[in-house]
Amino acid sequence: MDAIDDSSSATRELPPEDPVARIDDAFKRRDEIAKNSQRRRLTFASGTALLGPFAALVLACHIEIWRDGRGAIVLILAELLALTAALAIAFLDFGESHHRWINERLRAEILRREHFLLSARVGPYLKIPKPGLNGRVEQRLVLLDNDLENPLPLLATNDGSKTWRDSLDDTYGEGSLEGVGDLLPLLRHYLKRVADQRKWFSDKCRQHGNHAWYLEAVAKLILAIALILAAIHLGLLWAGPPEPKGIGVVLVIAIFLPVAGAALVGLLSIFGCRRLSVSYAHHAEVLERLEGGLRALESDVQTGGKPVDLLDLRCRRLILETEGVLSNELRLWWLFMNPELPGMLG
Repeated sequence: MDAIDDSSSATRELPPEDPVARIDDAFKRRDEIAKNSQRRRLTFASGTALLGPFAALVLACHIEIWRDGRGAIVLILAELLALTAALAIAFLDFGESHHRWINERLRAEILRREHFLLSARVGPYLKIPKPGLNGRVEQRLVLLDNDLENPLPLLATNDGSKTWRDSLDDTYGEGSLEGVGDLLPLLRHYLKRVADQRKWFSDKCRQHGNHAWYLEAVAKLILAIALILAAIHLGLLWAGPPEPKGIGVVLVIAIFLPVAGAALVGLLSIFGCRRLSVSYAHHAEVLERLEGGLRALESDVQTGGKPVDLLDLRCRRLILETEGVLSNELRLWWLFMNPELPGMLG
């Protein structure tokens, strides 16, 4: 998943002893690694997709234009280098940046979520007294910021058989729910998180939709031109020799275009533009509803007149519901981006 700028968590200046600061430091480190891995992944994916059409182009030039001499040697050498580069990416595992990007993005988003779970004192921090928060954060960071752990199971929003929402309701029912203090700063802090994420989903929905449209349109145009050239070639063969001057160039283009069109279709599949656009549109709509609920709660807190403990519970429920939606979106994103079956992930 692409990164978003969350200044409400990653760039807040906090004293070094603050447990939230330690979570934010881990998030920023993982986020930077994920961005670097994503850039390498895009470079390798685009390069690999272009190598096939390039190899087909130089081979077609050799067959139809320069069959002998130095030009033929240069073309075959170029083809050899292109195929060598394609095999190097596969056998030397340069594509590992794709897997690292997926894992680091998951870890970064899990750590971003942890920031808000701690701020709201829900999930793994529900029943932890304030003096024990530092120790609990250290314990969680050992689990979350650990390269040996598979990040996917860490998206779970439950402890054992009980969900975090059920634990919150049970604690409130027992009368042992400790308040978070002043609700208004927490609400505004979290509203920025939700508003930024909703806008990011909306922007990415349009961006991926546009990319999918352009790639599909160019691929269709290329394949249509290739069809026309193939028909022209058939007509020339039907008419019999002699072939018109310059027909070799036409044949080179006719050979190259289908491979180029297939490469564009491959890029469309690799980037997952269409699937991601639909997913982001859906989750932007869900976050819009949740943002409305949070803003209604903000109004109730400001006007007063309602029991503070109920407002506190309502706030934490909305935070847990929102984080559950975002965690499910990350699972869906993982399924879209990971080329392996879930059961085969080591």
